[in-house]
Amino acid sequence: MPKKSRQTTEEKYRVLLDINNAIITNRDRESLFEDVTEALRSIMPFDRANIMLYLPEEEGFRPFVRSGPKVVPEQFRKRVLPREGSMLGYVLDQKKPVIQTFDGEAQEGPL
Repeated sequence: MPKKSRQTTEEKYRVLLDINNAIITNRDRESLFEDVTEALRSIMPFDRANIMLYLPEEEGFRPFVRSGPKVVPEQFRKRVLPREGSMLGYVLDQKKPVIQTFDGEAQEGPL
């Protein structure tokens, strides 16, 4: 096996082990998500990550947990973001990821 491929495989297994350890040792969602995103950041750079819960009765999404700069106002955490016409709705409907870059351009999706 080429050295680079072996390193990549070893790195992925190390990240999976880190995530497994985070699941075992964390008891609240914020610290769990922080540890998981920290492990993922070592193989996939990003600034922030969010998990949004879909609320079918409200046809929208509510923030569940977030990793990254903690500049989210409390009123945002309680806000329901609409499904229709949103990137979140696109991801849910199309079952395809969307990666948004710093310049605001999505690599795939309606926005």
